[in-house]
Amino acid sequence: EVHLRDAYHGTRSDDGRESLNCRWNRHTLRAGAELQGFPSKDTNLSPSTFYLWHQSFEPCSGRFYYYRRSSQESLSKPPRTGFVPMVRRPAESPKARSSMPLSVPHEKYWSQRRRLFSLFDHGVQLDTESWFSVTPECVAHHQAWRCMQKLHNDHHQSLLCDINRHEPLVIFDAFCGVGGNTIAFARHLNVHVFACDTDKERLRMASHNARVYNVSTAVSFLHGDALNIMNKAILKEECSPFSTRKIDMIFLSPPWGGPEYRAAETFDLSSILVSGFTLIQVLNMALKLCRNVAFFLPRNTDLQSLAAELTVPFKVEREYVNRKEKSMTLYFGKLAEG
Repeated sequence: EVHLRDAYHGTRSDDGRESLNCRWNRHTLRAGAELQGFPSKDTNLSPSTFYLWHQSFEPCSGRFYYYRRSSQESLSKPPRTGFVPMVRRPAESPKARSSMPLSVPHEKYWSQRRRLFSLFDHGVQLDTESWFSVTPECVAHHQAWRCMQKLHNDHHQSLLCDINRHEPLVIFDAFCGVGGNTIAFARHLNVHVFACDTDKERLRMASHNARVYNVSTAVSFLHGDALNIMNKAILKEECSPFSTRKIDMIFLSPPWGGPEYRAAETFDLSSILVSGFTLIQVLNMALKLCRNVAFFLPRNTDLQSLAAELTVPFKVEREYVNRKEKSMTLYFGKLAEG
């Protein structure tokens, strides 16, 4: 089990804004250059309070770092929530995005819009299906952080060694949607994500959202059937986008059949078809291509029937957000170690 805290939980009203107490000085800049964090000097800060992390670039070391003005802290790795891109677009006024658009299927999704994307007010785009299918930002960033930790050969390997890899880690997001998990993976160093979806309009939204988060250079978008792309890669066809590069990991977040899955006592993977294949067949195809697979599933998934269909070991991680179980993720290969 992994318990995650939503950055906006219990901190402010729905359309409230954070008032940053900016104390930017040369010491904060030096912290970014040395990639060392300053402890917070404000002992009255609530751990649930939401703060924005800003991205900057240190030319001497040739790497990005992240700083928080309100507490003069800096990080060498991307924070999980509250990330502001280096090229920042002005946020729309609260009144500009306070009215719920017609694409939102229910009011509850609109009230959680900043939980899905912390930069929602900076122009994030979603279609009707994405409102209930996109991975919440805190869950997506935890999944990306966990996978990155496992994919590196040495857990204690320095960040500089990771940067000096000749080839970046290649991640295939087979059902990217509007890019929730794609953005989370792309925010890590030395990673390139291939994001695939069959809906061209949704793929355009994912590309737009990647630009909002300033990670578009780390993502290649593929329009087409993910199963067809994986099958071509397995057969090593020259037309495959992976004919000349190795896939280090596959992330699967297939459609769950809409919000109706919550009403069922158990979620049967054989009841959902993707391009004529059951979800178990989709998983087996992904495992043929790469042993490192992360499979994002509903919290009521029938694990006993799934285990009976598989011959490889896996680890199950249940995600809790604000003490409520939201989903589960199955990890295979190196991702299941430890």
